[in-house]
Amino acid sequence: QVKSPADLQRLRAELRQSVLEMIGGLPKIRTSLNPMITGRVQGHGFRIEKLIFQSLPGLYVTALVYIPDDHASVHPAVLVPAGHSSNGKIHYQELCERIAQRGYVVISWDPIGQGERSQFWDAKAKKSRYNLICAEHAVLGNLAYLAGANVARWEIWDGMRAVDYLLTRADVDPHRISITGTSGGGFQAAVLGALDERIKVVIP
Repeated sequence: QVKSPADLQRLRAELRQSVLEMIGGLPKIRTSLNPMITGRVQGHGFRIEKLIFQSLPGLYVTALVYIPDDHASVHPAVLVPAGHSSNGKIHYQELCERIAQRGYVVISWDPIGQGERSQFWDAKAKKSRYNLICAEHAVLGNLAYLAGANVARWEIWDGMRAVDYLLTRADVDPHRISITGTSGGGFQAAVLGALDERIKVVIP
């Protein structure tokens, strides 16, 4: 039934609405990110900033921002949402480094229930009560379903707030923001790309 650009735009709007309904909608208000840089690490041709921001009040997102050492004042940016890995964003460090070495600012963050964002941390045993690959997502997902929500909603919101953070940086070109990811990060890349029009290139 798609026979014109207008038809395509109508279909796009319908699909976008369907995705929003499937994830239970998104928060209506973008609250303060309250970003904090907690440390810096020098790499080969880039540096890393250890970032914490709040996607919602009290909901902390741990992230790494890779910045090229190429003396350019403004860079295109790439979001790299973490897929299913026990150490979250760290698993994607080599990918992020390579992209940064090619002149992009890169942000990669831990999904809720992975990396530094365990929701079932046993301080005595110094590990999660479940595994940090998929199990916390499953437990959180079951609890979310009971409340009429799902974990994907919060993952997508974290990613949208990561875009908001990039747009606060003077070294990021707001018109050249892309996203790529694998596994659970590929899922996030596809859905974020569908819902956030500020992202111009989507490569799941």
